[in-house]
Order: sequence, then C-alpha cells, then structure tokens
Amino acid sequence: MKQRQGFSKQQRLKKSSEYRKVYNKGKSCKVKGHTIWIYPNNSNDNRLGISIPKKKFRLATSRNRIRRLIKEIHRINKKCLKPGYDIIIAPAPGEKDLSYKNLEKEILKLYEKAGVLSAQDPDIHNKNIS
Repeated sequence: MKQRQGFSKQQRLKKSSEYRKVYNKGKSCKVKGHTIWIYPNNSNDNRLGISIPKKKFRLATSRNRIRRLIKEIHRINKKCLKPGYDIIIAPAPGEKDLSYKNLEKEILKLYEKAGVLSAQDPDIHNKNIS
C-alpha cells in the first residue's frame, strides 16, 4: 500500500497559542525578506505554520496561491529536514508573482540558514540552492 504524501493535521500548527510560542521562544532567520521561525517541539515530526498578512497581500487569491506553494514545497522537501521542529514561514511582501522554483529555492535557503536542513541528504544539493 502506498503511503500518502499529504499534509495532515498533525503536521500543522493550528492554535494561536502554538504560533505565539514559536514567535516568542523560537529563533528567526531572514532571506530576501522571507522569514522563518523555528522552535523545537520534542516530537519526531515537523509542524508547519504559514503566516501571510492581509496588509501585505491584499487579494485572497494571491494569499491562497502562496500558501499552497509553501505547503507543497514543504511537503516535497520534508524528508530533507531534521525532525522535531515547529516551523513558521512568512513570505516576503511584494512576492505575489513568484514562481514555484524561485520560492522553493528561497525556502530551502531559509531552512539551511535556520539549521533545520539535513546535511546528509544528496537530493537537496541537486536543487542548486546557492
């Protein structure tokens, strides 16, 4: 039986208290305006939260598109991440028309700078994140 590749509820940050904990106690990094916050969660899974403010991304369609892209990038690359972190990603304002490849490159740079990217994964170096 094939294992599902989805983005389950156990892999998401859902409550505002979970977001606050990561914002307040976690560490943050920025790459080209994109921001990532990480905080250890003492489990074997990473949980993802996405923060896209209405003030910076007025149209719901652009917010939803970026959210879908980030979720897909995280889903495909989650095997390249060290387990046990709560992660929040906030895209750079003004990046409404960002392509999948460019956004993936930026998010992988964020993961690398934050220290959650697994060093031994050979797939990640094929994506040319430098």
